[in-house]
Formats: sequence, C-alpha cells, structure tokens
Amino acid sequence: MGFVIFLPIRTGNYYKGDRMEEKVVRKRMEILEKIKDIKTMVRGTLSEQYYNRTDKNGEVRVWGPYYKLQCWRNGKNHTQRIPADKVELIRKDLNEWKLFKSLCDEFADITEKSSKNVRFKDGEK
Repeated sequence: MGFVIFLPIRTGNYYKGDRMEEKVVRKRMEILEKIKDIKTMVRGTLSEQYYNRTDKNGEVRVWGPYYKLQCWRNGKNHTQRIPADKVELIRKDLNEWKLFKSLCDEFADITEKSSKNVRFKDGEK
C-alpha cells in the first residue's frame, strides 16, 4: 500500500505579495521527489534476543537470535516478532523511515526559513 502527496508548488508561490525564491522552490521539489521514491518504511527499533537455559547437567544452552520490532504509538508499546528471513528487509525499511523523517525535517526547515525571510524584511528578524 502506498501513498500519494499532492502539493502544488509553483515558482510563482506568493506570500502577501512577496515571492518565494526560485532556489527554495527547486529544493522543496527535490525533497518531495525523494519522498515520493520511498516505497516502504517501518517505524521502530529492531532488537536481537537470546534465551539461556541451564540443563540438569549444568550446561548452558543458548537459543537465538530472535528478532523483535518495537514501536511506541499512541502511548503504547507495539511489539512484533520478525522471522530471520525478513530481518534485512525490515532493516532496510527502518532506514527508509529515518530517511523520510530527515527529508520531512529538511523540508520544514527550508520552508520555515523561507517564510521568515518573506514575513520579516531586513532588520526585522
């Protein structure tokens, strides 16, 4: 399941008669293109678990690794076991989530800076 972002951004974006800089518009479009290319992502943390058991003869046996994906959502910890053959895919999806977050932060930073430049003229910042 994918998602689509429709954000009409033109070089003629105006804020109260002031024009957004062309380079800002281009950079925002580049970021949105990168976001659009993200096909899968997963939030959370992947951890390995091992279980130890001491046999009757005193020998310690270790089982694992078992993989667990954890994510806090709506104030609750959601946990899911991950089969070993899916671990690399989940790691890739976790990295895609980190990329998505960083691109969103970059988009917000650029837009905020541009907005301040438009709203506050020289010397008013």
